[in-house]
Amino acid sequence: MTKKVYIDLKPVLSDIKSIIKFVMSDRSDGKTTAIIYTVYDNFKRDGRIGVIARRYVEECNELWVNTLITNLKKVRQT
Repeated sequence: MTKKVYIDLKPVLSDIKSIIKFVMSDRSDGKTTAIIYTVYDNFKRDGRIGVIARRYVEECNELWVNTLITNLKKVRQT
């Protein structure tokens, strides 16, 4: 069994010369999770409000929101 490798946004976010950051990769490699953590961290640190866009409204159901909050609590203890 191979170890799952998740996306690292640090190199993308460290490039301050670009206005828009565009990330493409395979499914289920942590893009949304990494972006949500970044939005959360930016809000906590600077008060900046981020936007997370989803293609289908069905993706933003109660289970998705609860999982998001649970994961944030695990990773970003306050």
